[in-house]
Amino acid sequence: MINIRNAGSILRAAGILTLLITLASSPANAQRDRWHMGFTATAGLAAKADINGDKRPFGLYSRRVGAFEGTFNAYLPLTGGFWITVGLGAGVTGHSIIYNVPKEAFTPPMNYDLTNLGAGSREMDLVYAKLPVEVEKRWMVKHRRHWHVAAGVSLLYASPIDVSMAESVWYNNGYYIFKSGEWNSDNHRKPWMTYHLSGGHTWKFRYGHSIRASLKGTLSFTDATTGTYRFTLPDKPVEGGTFSFTGSYLGVSVSYLFTR
Repeated sequence: MINIRNAGSILRAAGILTLLITLASSPANAQRDRWHMGFTATAGLAAKADINGDKRPFGLYSRRVGAFEGTFNAYLPLTGGFWITVGLGAGVTGHSIIYNVPKEAFTPPMNYDLTNLGAGSREMDLVYAKLPVEVEKRWMVKHRRHWHVAAGVSLLYASPIDVSMAESVWYNNGYYIFKSGEWNSDNHRKPWMTYHLSGGHTWKFRYGHSIRASLKGTLSFTDATTGTYRFTLPDKPVEGGTFSFTGSYLGVSVSYLFTR
């Protein structure tokens, strides 16, 4: 449920967007630039998960994992080479928590260590829809080419995901659960904001459409994923803690603009 504070922020953002669209549609801008649409695909590496707990017994750490987004955008001209961009899209990313349980941690010892290096440590569990709004500045450098830089915010909402997990191993003639936990990957069913900055180069084709490449960084101050973990080994105290993941990432975007 969206609380009063979130509703007020959304209403203020809607008011600013309405003002910018009004400016974009003024006759002065229509004489030179025309609005257009486009599609953007982004691939990057997300920030590591933040692990809170004693990492020493099992060498806990986090790796960066892939982040992928796609958005449909409308570009509306302002004045002085500025544009307002509004969009609708979706993305997916996740977290990675790596461990190594030595074989000597079991009594009697196992024949091998328990580890989840590689694909086993990767959880692509944060799937979200987004509504981005950006202000963009373009500088023409040559005919059919220009540089651009853009900054903006996005409103995100994730599909509800609550997960309980357990990892087991064959030990003493039976399956033994040595690691368990839970996590939530939808910001507890509440929307949240992210902030992004991008810049790059655009090439315009002879028939009018354009393609652009950009570097993009997205920053989130919200722990969209939160969870717990527990290691339960024979005749050993339970070792556990919590982890969180914001979804911030640094990546590369490729856009196709249906300019006219």
